[in-house]
Amino acid sequence: MITAAQLRRIRPGTAPADAEVAARVLSVAAAEHGITTRLRLAAWLANIAQESGFRNVREDLYYRDPTRIANIFRTAFQGSAAAARPYIKNPVALANRAYANRLGNGSEASGDGHRYRGGGYIQLTGRSMYRAHSRPGLNLEAHPELIEDPQLSARVAASYWQRCGANAAADAGDIDRTRALVNGPAMLHRDEVRVFYRRALQALPAQVTPPPRRPPVPRHGPRPPQCGCRCATRRASPFPASW
Repeated sequence: MITAAQLRRIRPGTAPADAEVAARVLSVAAAEHGITTRLRLAAWLANIAQESGFRNVREDLYYRDPTRIANIFRTAFQGSAAAARPYIKNPVALANRAYANRLGNGSEASGDGHRYRGGGYIQLTGRSMYRAHSRPGLNLEAHPELIEDPQLSARVAASYWQRCGANAAADAGDIDRTRALVNGPAMLHRDEVRVFYRRALQALPAQVTPPPRRPPVPRHGPRPPQCGCRCATRRASPFPASW
């Protein structure tokens, strides 16, 4: 349903290997969550293109400019570059400050901000969101690093999209509304998402063919990735097949 070539047309510069993995796992997840029309796929992929660039990554909060930190994380720093200065080149501390006492996280000292920083194709953020997307046999709140599994990440991205009502907004062709549902009222990078949306509409065929259903994945319980490499892409997803 989704091809690597389409993803690279939507976001030129996407690495071929990233595009291949994303096309495979996003196709399956989209079919499972009703993201099966051209309008829905275009809006979903446009938001993912902005959130993660079709790379299954964790949020990187390494910044060199305190003014930029203050502007991006206005709630935490109230626009003060001076307050943000101690957090330059310190992504762990910045995540803990920026996301403290919100999104279900504890205080800055709790470490929740970094533990539950943005993750996956849709950049799931905050302890409450990791908890909401947990399932029996798969505790994302206890093991947030599991979002680094591409299959799991794709399914979270599709489930998040469906649950927040973005399919209806996509059906209406309201890309700005989908951005608000994904990113919040600030709709950060709205202009970029509009560009990705136009490219997606051009890249996708008028009639979308869902991929064939795959047999259930054997369940052996969740296992955190054991290293920092891409071994998760070579392992069966720990996601329950009925998720």
